[in-house]
Amino acid sequence: MFGCNSVGITFFNFGEAIGIVYFYRKIYSLWYIENRVGDYLWSLTAIAIAAQISTFPLSLYYFHQFPIYFWLSGLVVVPFAFLILGIGLSLFTVRYSLSFLSPLFSKLLFWIIWLMNAMIFLIEQLPSGFFKSIWIGWETMALLFLLISSLAIAINQNKIKWIMFGLCVLLTVSGVYAWKSFDNAN
Repeated sequence: MFGCNSVGITFFNFGEAIGIVYFYRKIYSLWYIENRVGDYLWSLTAIAIAAQISTFPLSLYYFHQFPIYFWLSGLVVVPFAFLILGIGLSLFTVRYSLSFLSPLFSKLLFWIIWLMNAMIFLIEQLPSGFFKSIWIGWETMALLFLLISSLAIAINQNKIKWIMFGLCVLLTVSGVYAWKSFDNAN
């Protein structure tokens, strides 16, 4: 039986994938960098921003926090993800054909995952790394997704009415949050 957290994590991962596919090119094209290293770093940052846009409401709803240094952790996670995927697939391949290499690939995979996690935990320790204790209901989460969707449509269609709609949704989100804060205070 799947619990609420596993469903939330599934939606979170699905949201990241959608955000990367939809927003990455739009964000990446905002800044042209001739230097290859700078362009690579900007590409990784654009991936992190794209993923964060689409998972922002889920992050607030399920984890009650917003990471400030998400762009910095994106510089770590994306390159490591390629390494982990490549070594994991290699481990799967050599397990049956060249089984004597399996322990080597297993240890390598373990240490790469360990190093990535250690770097993420270091980033997490930076001062003011999170906006914490942000409690929103499912209604507010749905409104935030509606806001992101309306802004995405506005960008695609270049129509001001979608921006106006997004601003109305933002005003509604602010009103709902203010009302809940007022209600909780009393």
